[in-house]
Amino acid sequence: MTDADAADWFDRARTHIETLPPKVRKPTKKAGGRPTS
Repeated sequence: MTDADAADWFDRARTHIETLPPKVRKPTKKAGGRPTS
């Protein structure tokens, strides 16, 4: 793969990624439950 091919692939990948919706974070679980010791 030449540098020009890599640059073209990178530009195409970035353009595609920009069309995706933002990632939604899942709520974190609170510490608790059984004690470890």
